[in-house]
Amino acid sequence: MKTLLKKSFPFHAGPKAEGYLLSASDLWNTPLSLWGLSQVTIPEDAEILEIGCGGGKNLERLLKKAPKGHVYGIDTSFRAVDFAYRQNEKAIREGRCSVYEGAPDVLPFNEKKFDFVLAAESFYFWKDPETCLKEVLRVMKPGASLLILQSKGGLPLHRIYEKLIPGMKVYGRSDLKELLEDAGFRDVTIRSRLGALAVVSEKPVTPLDTARRKLHLSSIPYGKLTAAALSAAALGLAAYGASRKYRS
Repeated sequence: MKTLLKKSFPFHAGPKAEGYLLSASDLWNTPLSLWGLSQVTIPEDAEILEIGCGGGKNLERLLKKAPKGHVYGIDTSFRAVDFAYRQNEKAIREGRCSVYEGAPDVLPFNEKKFDFVLAAESFYFWKDPETCLKEVLRVMKPGASLLILQSKGGLPLHRIYEKLIPGMKVYGRSDLKELLEDAGFRDVTIRSRLGALAVVSEKPVTPLDTARRKLHLSSIPYGKLTAAALSAAALGLAAYGASRKYRS
């Protein structure tokens, strides 16, 4: 978004003009966002992150989908962050929404925090997508979903955009799938509609994650759970050894 603002306003046009652009961008992206969000199921108490939140319209939509959750938005443009803040000020005051200036390669969040992550028309501008995707994976809970919304890619018009807008790259289906799988995502599903893509992928769930869920131990760190499992195994072996000694 920051790159787009600079390109659209090569001279300092002030916050008012940039606000118009953010509003127009949100309006332009509305059909894509509505369709894309209809492709996923979001728990009502979900912790959600939008990367490249722009003017904050999707934050508003996500707040409606997760009325008992918390929605976070980040954007590299402080103008966008300010605009998104004002657009969602009520939810922010209520403690249901937070907006920060930031980039996807260094996310200001603890690991395993989010149930759902959205990147709507922002993946084009991720400078190092491999590093960014691994960082996104870090902050996602096991089993959480990432939704990337964008144009299909490969069209002559996209090549023009890439030349006009510094740092922009429109990825095709195969590139997106390869990037996601190389970063560690699984179950990559790509749906298309009228020149747009909705790319859904998940963070893998390990056997240890499954055990934690069944035992309702989500608040216990992995290290402590592993230590407890090892201790239980050691006690079991000791008991087995003692019983054999007693029998002999």
